[in-house]
Amino acid sequence: NFLILNFQDDVLEVAALKADYPNKEIKSVRVSQIPLNFSGDKLKRLFLLLASFQFYKTIIIFSSRIALTDYESVVFTREDPKKAIDESELDNLISQALWRVFNERRRENAKNLDLSDLEILLTDTMLSGLKLDGKLCFSPLKNRGRRAEIQLSQTFVNRAYYRQVESFLSKIIKPVFRAGGGGVAAHALASRIAPQSNFIFARVEKERTDLFFGATEKTGMKINFFDYFKWGANNLYKYVAGEL
Repeated sequence: NFLILNFQDDVLEVAALKADYPNKEIKSVRVSQIPLNFSGDKLKRLFLLLASFQFYKTIIIFSSRIALTDYESVVFTREDPKKAIDESELDNLISQALWRVFNERRRENAKNLDLSDLEILLTDTMLSGLKLDGKLCFSPLKNRGRRAEIQLSQTFVNRAYYRQVESFLSKIIKPVFRAGGGGVAAHALASRIAPQSNFIFARVEKERTDLFFGATEKTGMKINFFDYFKWGANNLYKYVAGEL
């Protein structure tokens, strides 16, 4: 069972889902929308709502104003491709990949969030796969190859905003995953359609549209926030209303 908390510009969307793994189905149990500028009564309502799902695995999604999730692939060339990978080498490869992506993306994401390096926080790092010579390895230990590719994601979030959210939620639930909604949506779509060339994914929010750049390179797929422009769903609604 999963509880999805989607923090948008002015609304918190709460969705409770039940996964039916044998039948490969996901069923919606409850969906609610609560204004983020809530008063004491609405805050109590939210507290009671979340408390009823405290045993669900909680996933927090933020808008691109608050958090950005990058998907990266880091490639290493092994000195001895005939040598089987052991646990020590695997740990070393993963550690190097994590730090390389962190160092490359921290400053860029701080700039995209209009914050300083000290004002952002790395909340989540997830290893999504490992390839040897282009082939996905579910159990890389004792395998051989020259080219090792580490696939991972990292989420950077506005530190001050997240601390406020955390101070409230920690009394009720503990999230298992936090992410920027745009990056996750772009990666989910790319994983389904397997694009053969670079692409741009547009995520339309209420007041703006966020753009994410996906690169299908020899080093693997990369998805990063690219830019945004001030035009969103509300602009479309106003235009349609004006034409009626």
